[in-house]
Amino acid sequence: MLLLIGDSFRFLVMILLAHLLGEGRLLAAGKLYLNEVMASNTDTIGDETGDNDDWVEIFNAGVLPVDLAGWYLTDSKTRSAKWQIPGGNPEQTTVPARGFLLFWFDNEPNEGVTHVAMLLSRKGEYLALVRPDGLTIEHEVEFDRQVLDVSYGRLVEQEVERWVYFMTPTPKAINLNADIRHGLSKAPDFF
Repeated sequence: MLLLIGDSFRFLVMILLAHLLGEGRLLAAGKLYLNEVMASNTDTIGDETGDNDDWVEIFNAGVLPVDLAGWYLTDSKTRSAKWQIPGGNPEQTTVPARGFLLFWFDNEPNEGVTHVAMLLSRKGEYLALVRPDGLTIEHEVEFDRQVLDVSYGRLVEQEVERWVYFMTPTPKAINLNADIRHGLSKAPDFF
């Protein structure tokens, strides 16, 4: 009987957390990360219209889904609230628990809520995911020049984060320690 009460209590707490999360008042335990960037996508993955636009992947390390509606993406260190992720479509703007969500940097927001009104520079730039207050940076990265269809992403080994070039990009999937280039300060020279 006591075990049943404990399970019921945990269930009620999860419902309350999910409700608060849905209201945008609470971030799930864990953190959101800019996880992988491709600023020169010609053949890796297409969006829902078939365009091979540049993309940024966000990873939710938490145990609950997070709706990013109201959050911001920016490529400016001085303008953190540059582009706000639209609301009203949680099925498209929610990052699943321990899951991924792609945003297309194609300057075509009319194509959907995951299409950002910005472009990425293949010469490299700054990117940040900013909380709904428009000021608090959740995660940020600066990437160097990119070459065609090679992504730049987080690799976490023994709780240490480092950024590497992925010769085989992994959009919507775990970044694996395979087919990467280590310790590069500039884009790899392949040709």
